[in-house]
Amino acid sequence: MGQLLHEDAVYDDRSMTYFGDGAEHLNGRDAIVGFWRSSDEDSGAQTTILTTRDGLISHVEDYVDYGDAINQVNAHRKRYGKLVDSLETTE
Repeated sequence: MGQLLHEDAVYDDRSMTYFGDGAEHLNGRDAIVGFWRSSDEDSGAQTTILTTRDGLISHVEDYVDYGDAINQVNAHRKRYGKLVDSLETTE
């Protein structure tokens, strides 16, 4: 997707404020692509807003619903009594 980004594109993700962390703000194609390549984020429902200029993406805004994803994990733990990331029971 890097080829579609304007050289001076901007990336914003305010989703981490859900956890009390700062918002992610990046300037420039190289910084954005580097962030995407290093990210191991597995998120819940996501909305992305793209703004274009000169036929390229100039602004990327991500909004992730972490609250819904966390609620689903907690409901699974409560219902099955198991840790989501292992086969061990919590009993």
